Amino acid sequence: MSIFRRIFDGIHASREGSSAIKMFIKIREGFILNKVMSLHDAVAKYVENGDTLAIGGFTTNRKPYATVSEILRQGQKDFIVYAGPGGGEVDMLIGEGRVAAYINCYTANSGYTNVSRRFRAAIEQGKLTYEDYSCLLYTSPSPRDRSVS
Repeated sequence: MSIFRRIFDGIHASREGSSAIKMFIKIREGFILNKVMSLHDAVAKYVENGDTLAIGGFTTNRKPYATVSEILRQGQKDFIVYAGPGGGEVDMLIGEGRVAAYINCYTANSGYTNVSRRFRAAIEQGKLTYEDYSCLLYTSPSPRDRSVS
């Protein structure tokens, strides 16, 4: 008998112990509900007005276009957006006026335009609060952080 099985059997038999042990028993016995949900339901449940969004990917690669489209459909707004480097998905949010502040190191819709059109227009018209960092600074630890060698 494996050590894992002996530990589990001992915990299961006693039904006593910490909440972590009780959670382990519930998981092992299948009492935890399936957390898989539709994109519509996930956005409705977890994305609220004024949230901070951190968007991954690189310009047009591996970007969450479906999620951004669902956010636009549902109407959430006033986001603080971190994206480095941003692409068309951020451009969509900015173009619809859903971004209160934008922090990144580069924004382009590569393969289509050098600089994302809605982003550029918002900057030129002074409609977007924006912080621009070099790619190295954006991904590097703060020089004041002494814990990093």
